[in-house]
Amino acid sequence: MLLSEINPRLAYFNPLTQARDWFGLISNQDIHDLQESGQYNYLDSIRLIYKRCRERKQKLIIRDWTHVDFISGNYPVNPIYTLSQYEALKQHFHVNHIAITRHPLDSFLSLSKLPDYNGRLDIAEYLKGARAYADTVLTTGFVRFEDFCMHPQEVVSNICNRLEINYDKKFINLFKTYLKVTGDNYYPSQRHTLTGDLIEERAPKSIRLPPRRAEFSQIEKSIQNNADYRYILETLGY
Repeated sequence: MLLSEINPRLAYFNPLTQARDWFGLISNQDIHDLQESGQYNYLDSIRLIYKRCRERKQKLIIRDWTHVDFISGNYPVNPIYTLSQYEALKQHFHVNHIAITRHPLDSFLSLSKLPDYNGRLDIAEYLKGARAYADTVLTTGFVRFEDFCMHPQEVVSNICNRLEINYDKKFINLFKTYLKVTGDNYYPSQRHTLTGDLIEERAPKSIRLPPRRAEFSQIEKSIQNNADYRYILETLGY
């Protein structure tokens, strides 16, 4: 069972809401009881969700929202350059984790389109956070988004092994039916890619590398001498 883009420092996507509305794990009464007990906080929310998963013989997977820990945005909290999720949970749970990376400039261009960053994301500040993230994932282990797109079955199998969860090879045909996840939204007006491809679907029919945005080459020229950029590429193997 997957909770998507949640973080203990900012309740942007509420884990209790996802557990209730997506999976029927908890009820409004459960949330009321947490509030009445004074335990309506992140850790106790995860404890309750974890307990219900165990009762169903499911494993709880958290897709961490790491942006808030590493990248400045339109949020009431500032970057801390460490994984707040792991720090919050490691004393209370056995945590298996693995990180996903992406080419830093592709990631920057994707992130900069989101409402909370649109027009406010500075490339040098972004690379500072991305460098800290690169150092962090060396300790957690990581897979590259690009490798996943080119070899999805192999990479997903490796992820499942790392997380100690069952791997089902049928995911390659079923992934597009899974809608209980937060993520980037693409609109037909966003035609500006190097290939001219039209990005118009939330879930494509096959797993493949997305078209590289047209701004890539121009921005890359401006950051060739940025030490953080060069360090990230070398550290993550890009």
